[in-house]
Amino acid sequence: MRDAYKAFIHGSQAIIPQGVEEIDAFAFWKCSDLTSIEIPESVRKIGENAFDGCSGLTSIKIPNSVTELGDGVFQHCSGLTSIQIPNSITKIPDNAFWGCTGLTSIEIPDSVTEFGKFAFWGCSGLTSIDIPRDETRISQGAFEGCSELLSISIPDSVTDIGDYAFRRCTRLSNIILPQNVTRIGRSAFERCNITSIEIPDSVEEIGFSAFGYCSKLHSIRIPDSVKVIDSFAFASCTALTQIEIPKSITTINESTFSRCDGLTHVVIPDNVSEIRKHAFFGCARLSSIELPQGVKIWPHVFHDCTAVKEIKLKETDPEKIDASLYISGLHDLTKISVLVSSGSENAYRNHEFFGKFKEILPCKL
Repeated sequence: MRDAYKAFIHGSQAIIPQGVEEIDAFAFWKCSDLTSIEIPESVRKIGENAFDGCSGLTSIKIPNSVTELGDGVFQHCSGLTSIQIPNSITKIPDNAFWGCTGLTSIEIPDSVTEFGKFAFWGCSGLTSIDIPRDETRISQGAFEGCSELLSISIPDSVTDIGDYAFRRCTRLSNIILPQNVTRIGRSAFERCNITSIEIPDSVEEIGFSAFGYCSKLHSIRIPDSVKVIDSFAFASCTALTQIEIPKSITTINESTFSRCDGLTHVVIPDNVSEIRKHAFFGCARLSSIELPQGVKIWPHVFHDCTAVKEIKLKETDPEKIDASLYISGLHDLTKISVLVSSGSENAYRNHEFFGKFKEILPCKL
């Protein structure tokens, strides 16, 4: 069927005659010499990958008659710098503009209520985008790799930030999350340039590596609405100097704050019953730790935390926490002071394991 469309190509231009209602899938696939195309008002649908690989196309106008775009419709159109999407379109399909590295701007009408997966993946020339006001979800990988994206406006209608949504948007430094978002997906803002962010009170879940490797992130507010902070959520956020773990969290997952070199002090709230392996691995400046009663500590939680000088323990019975601390990966116990509740200091001083620490001191906890 693709051969039939060759008749519409005249040199570097394609003129589709009036009366054609559908441009078939892969119709102009890899027509890299094509620089312009005229689509008549009779066209209702443009099929999947119809213009995939048309790297010579610089602009295209989609008529108001078109109501459906197929997956990957303009994928790898690396020369495309602008496109006008009509009000007749309600969905930007999966991979629609994947790898359109020359695309610098795009106007998305309010008629669009759904973004497909990886819709603008790798659009490295895109500097800003306004998401339509009725959009409810930023789909998986929708803007991943948009390395020049400086700002984005997310409407209040959005409730879900999908996996990889803004991953590797390396110039994105400021973002405001709307008050209705309930989930921040896996690697959603991984390797972004964000310096600070406030998580709204509606958020219940922060996904795996959601803010991982955001090396300029220095402050973040996590509300008590958050019930799950997944593994590696803030790993290698090297500028992060403090973190307040919400009271709603019961488990600190694997490597959640690993290699957060700027952290100097951490207080584990009373509701936390488990800290999983490598949770604070490699936090090189961490000097003070406060742990609640009854907490289970997995191996290497504090491995390579070489600056630790003080540990506050709310546990009054040393037998209930000695094994956990023994495997936690703490370095050179002789340089670490242990602060315990007044009245329990003698039990700690007479304990074989805690006798290896620098000193046992009573305090009010």
